[in-house]
Amino acid sequence: MKRSGEKVQKLLRHCILVLGLASAAAAPLMAADQDGVAAMLDQQKIKYEVDKDKDYKIIYDFSEEKRSQIVYISGATEDYQGMKIRTIFAPAVRLDKDRIEGQFKSLLEHNGKSKIGAWEIDGDVLFFSARVVEPITAEELAAMLNLVASVADDKEIEVSGKLDEL
Repeated sequence: MKRSGEKVQKLLRHCILVLGLASAAAAPLMAADQDGVAAMLDQQKIKYEVDKDKDYKIIYDFSEEKRSQIVYISGATEDYQGMKIRTIFAPAVRLDKDRIEGQFKSLLEHNGKSKIGAWEIDGDVLFFSARVVEPITAEELAAMLNLVASVADDKEIEVSGKLDEL
């Protein structure tokens, strides 16, 4: 049975609409992983979600200590003289006078001795962060996540005792 011209046009419009909706739905995923971060995390079997800022959010599990640590990988890179720089960061402590006062000197000393990473304050949260130059391998990314998560979680233990809120 032959289709009439009207039916073919209707079918084409429907196909174009479906393709348009499919590509629109996939666009945020492609934009968030234009540099292959998701593929590297998948390769290392690291579970993640992409948050509203298009950062990769990972809950790093320290199963032996029965603790966890949130770690983020920035969804976007920054450019410096042709190099692509990506930030990996983890919140360590919510700042209040009682829990952090007197520790700024030790944080700066740690920054001076640290081979990779540094302490930063954003709003009322103390973060440990590392900046990496891309390209980076999946194994290197996993190692950096472990470093950032470990340092941030150690500081959380030091400041808050057994509290595991970040």
